[in-house]
Amino acid sequence: VPLFNPLEITLLALYALLYLAARDEFGNVSESAKYPLLIMAFWLLTTFTLRAVAQVYDPSLATLGHAFFNRTGQAALALIWSIAGCGAMLLGHARARRPVWFAGAALMGVVLVKMVLVDRHNLGELPGIFTTLGVGALLATVGYFAPVPPGEQSRSESE
Repeated sequence: VPLFNPLEITLLALYALLYLAARDEFGNVSESAKYPLLIMAFWLLTTFTLRAVAQVYDPSLATLGHAFFNRTGQAALALIWSIAGCGAMLLGHARARRPVWFAGAALMGVVLVKMVLVDRHNLGELPGIFTTLGVGALLATVGYFAPVPPGEQSRSESE
């Protein structure tokens, strides 16, 4: 089982080049490139996850489309999106950036809606059980360690 897929390495290198090209002289990403880079990062995360499910778990899943509609693919997506959402919430809390925290919370909301609409059919099977327990544990952990950072108004009042 190859750990490093040449296509994924090439896509990551392309993403790194696009990220470096979008930065200004101070190292900040320009506003016009911020959202396309975030969308591309989310797409890469989803694609890499589905490729891993298709290659490692069930090689009979010939395409990413087959992996996407497989219950294991859906469970893997729910868990990886939850990890990304919790990471954004932790980062937003640590750097006191409410928009980053709310973006992570929105991604967690998307995962919960996905679990209700898509994954509820798999609750009696092992992937559905792992997804429910994993997302629940991540939500409980991030709720404890990363509450909503204070807003601009409350920070200026405390100073």
